[in-house]
This record gives sequence, C-alpha cells and structure tokens, in this order.
Amino acid sequence: MSQFSLPDLLAAVSVALPLFAIGVASPGPATLAIMNISMRSGRAQGLAFGLGVCSGSLFWGTLAALGLAAVLAANVKLMMALKVSGGLYFLWLAFKLLRAAWQGARITATNTPTSSAPVAHTQSEHVQTYKHCIRQYFSGVALHLLNPKAMFVWMAVIAIGLTKMQNPNPQTAIGVTLVCWSLSVAVFVSYALLFSTETAIAVYRNLARWIDGFCGVAFVIAGVVILFTV
Repeated sequence: MSQFSLPDLLAAVSVALPLFAIGVASPGPATLAIMNISMRSGRAQGLAFGLGVCSGSLFWGTLAALGLAAVLAANVKLMMALKVSGGLYFLWLAFKLLRAAWQGARITATNTPTSSAPVAHTQSEHVQTYKHCIRQYFSGVALHLLNPKAMFVWMAVIAIGLTKMQNPNPQTAIGVTLVCWSLSVAVFVSYALLFSTETAIAVYRNLARWIDGFCGVAFVIAGVVILFTV
C-alpha cells in the first residue's frame, strides 16, 4: 500500500500550487465578498467571512484528494441540487447587494483597526460583534460550498498534482491540498486586512453605492453562470 512520499509531494506541489495560485488570486465572488464585507463591516467580520471561505475550500480540497469530489460530480441529481442551490444563493446575495446600492449602504465599521483613539465597548456590543462574526463565518462557508466551480478547481489541481507522483496515494494528495489551502488562507486573510484599513473604508464611504452595485452585478453573473453553464 502506497504511503506518504515527500518527493512526490514536492513534485506535485510544483505544478499544482501555481495553478491554484492563479485561481485564488483571480477576482471572483469570494474575493469580492471579502473586500465588500471588510470595507462595510470592518476587519473582524471580514476575517470571519474569509476564514469561512477557507473552511469551505478545505472541504472541497479534501474531497478532491480522496476522490469523493469526482463521485459527486458524476452524480447528476446531486450536481443539479448543488447547481440550483448555489445559483439561487448567489442571486440572493446579489439582490441584497443591489438593494443596498439602491437604498444607500449602512456602514457598520465604526471603529477602524488603525484608529489611534481608543474606543470603549460594552459587553453587549462585544456579544453583537461576536454574533455578526459567526454569521459572516457561516456565510463564507456557504458561499464556497455552494459554488460548484470551487469543487472543479480543486479536482483539476489534485489531478495535475497526481500526474507528477510516482506512487499516487490519498496521503500525499491530502498534503497537496494542505499546501494549496495554506496559500488560500494567506491570500484571503490578506484581502480582509487590506480592505479593512481606514483608507479602504474611507473609499467605501464615498463610493458605497457604486461598489455594492458592481459586486451585486458580479454576483448576478456568477449565479446565472452556476445555474446554466457549470
């Protein structure tokens, strides 16, 4: 029985990681959502959403490494359920963004992370912040789990990595998943930190409707793509 092999892991990562990096760095629904939430609601909620996206990504990556994603992709009924659920969820998010753009966004990032003036928070405010972060985390998880394209990206990444292994096995494939996933964590956390600065929030305050409108249109396109082309 084949076991974990460091040479195989390094060979697989050498081709899988660049492919995965292109997908992570390319602007997509997850990136736009992290940017929007970080500017509108602050660093804590932006990080929570980003970590939720990363959790969903790890789920798909693990399934791809174990060969279970291919089984799911081959099941017509399950894929149809995933496509319909994902497409409708993306369109719901688009509706909320477009409604915010129409009505005028309410910015909740009242205390930016780089502010020099200390701000006192009551216990109830901390509880509310915690609840908002939990909600954002699971929203991030849902965004990635309901996006079939995320599953197909992981399947492609693992497949190309397997071609470089002399003895392909799930243990080494899981290693490839963890290396690539670590990159996604670094990228998405960086986005949340970058777009929750005072400068980014100030830009959002001035252009909130335009930014929300742009993100809303992007999510409409993503939802339609999931429903009819994935």
